[in-house]
Amino acid sequence: MYFIRGYLFHTQSHGDGRKTCNYGVCVKGENYADASDAANIYGNLTDIIELEYEGVVGLKITLFKCSWYDPKLGKGTRRSNSGVVDVLS
Repeated sequence: MYFIRGYLFHTQSHGDGRKTCNYGVCVKGENYADASDAANIYGNLTDIIELEYEGVVGLKITLFKCSWYDPKLGKGTRRSNSGVVDVLS
């Protein structure tokens, strides 16, 4: 798990067997201001990797490895009448 700026991220293996799942991710596309979700990409967080570079500055970078779904409506996602996007797995 990874905590930063008030957000907590869990991997899919951490969430397996629990009542709620908190490992879903959404990357907003370029036209996120548009009402359609055609550019949004959805997936599951599978691994969190933190790299630390040696040196005086102490640079760190965190990488999220995800498994992605097909973003096409009707194929990998669907929108309910209430506007909620469901990911079809």
